[in-house]
Amino acid sequence: QVADLQRHRAELDAKYHFLADAPAKDPKGNPTLVRYARKTAEHYVSSEADGEATGWTAHFVDGTWVAKQAEAAEKKKTVKK
Repeated sequence: QVADLQRHRAELDAKYHFLADAPAKDPKGNPTLVRYARKTAEHYVSSEADGEATGWTAHFVDGTWVAKQAEAAEKKKTVKK
């Protein structure tokens, strides 16, 4: 969790201080977690509520954290035959 990194910032290598500067909570107050995307080879932050992803993420872009909320997926209508 980002909150844990913030508490132990002094113990972190300087190259990881940007992770401790990430938002500790999303706008709804859920705690955030540091993740790593292998496809893009970058760290990012996301939040979970009750073990489920909320869709909120933040990426470190040009020295600042940029947050975004995932758009709700459209439900497809099924046609009974």
